[in-house]
Amino acid sequence: MEEALAGQVAAMKHLPLDYPLSAFMPLLPTVDGVDLPDQPYNVVMAGRHHPVPVIMGTTADEVKLYIHMAWPNPVSAAEYRAAMRVLFKGNATEVLAEYPPVSGDNRSVMSVVGTHYVFSCPQRKFSRGLAAAGLAGPNSVFHYIHDQAWSFPGWEPNFSFCNGASCHGVDLPYYFNTATLMFDVTAPEQQLFRHIAGYFGNFVHTGNPNNGGGRGGSSPSSPATAWPGHSQTSDRYVVFTAPTPYSLSGYLQHECDFFDGIGYDPERVSRVANYLLSGIRA
Repeated sequence: MEEALAGQVAAMKHLPLDYPLSAFMPLLPTVDGVDLPDQPYNVVMAGRHHPVPVIMGTTADEVKLYIHMAWPNPVSAAEYRAAMRVLFKGNATEVLAEYPPVSGDNRSVMSVVGTHYVFSCPQRKFSRGLAAAGLAGPNSVFHYIHDQAWSFPGWEPNFSFCNGASCHGVDLPYYFNTATLMFDVTAPEQQLFRHIAGYFGNFVHTGNPNNGGGRGGSSPSSPATAWPGHSQTSDRYVVFTAPTPYSLSGYLQHECDFFDGIGYDPERVSRVANYLLSGIRA
């Protein structure tokens, strides 16, 4: 055992410094050449995906939870600049100009950068690719933004930074209506539960969240907003918020146009995600 450990230590000395980070929890599908012939992003951009309708989306504050877990102490402006240089290399100056550091704790800025570059903007690009291919016909791509924080005390004390925020995972109790098993939820939240159940039930039944042949996406007290389809040139979303979702166009248009110019190579996106989630200083 000691010889094996000594061998591993010796071998590590010859590896790039960022190798352990790259090997840690890679946020990429495993391309085996059989079930996944290529990264899903590349497959969709090439129009080689199966012709099925799609619902996809993110929460408004996806990375906030991970940043505060991985970086428990405040991040200085110098540390933030160093992190951006490591992650974006030749594009770091552009990113820092678009997302400049603040004088105090920069974890909030890192959360925004991570949410935009790892979640919101690649998904917009992905949605556009699906819509452009048109394999499942028009109005077959439906994109949502979950922007409803919990009214109930679902976060443990160590996760108080997510109180009032739409952190990663806050959407799940709304999709499965599980919060009512443990907490007293507000009447507007219960109404949102019904809207979401209607949308998703319709989609499972017909491939369109607006058409179900039954109650649809409405509740007894208020009709749900029609969920517009996402297209190659029109970025249309439905925003899940209590009591009633609303439609929105052009969400993060400036920010995502900026990151579109940098690009979303899957390995680069994975590197950014892994770094921000690791808490390892540059």
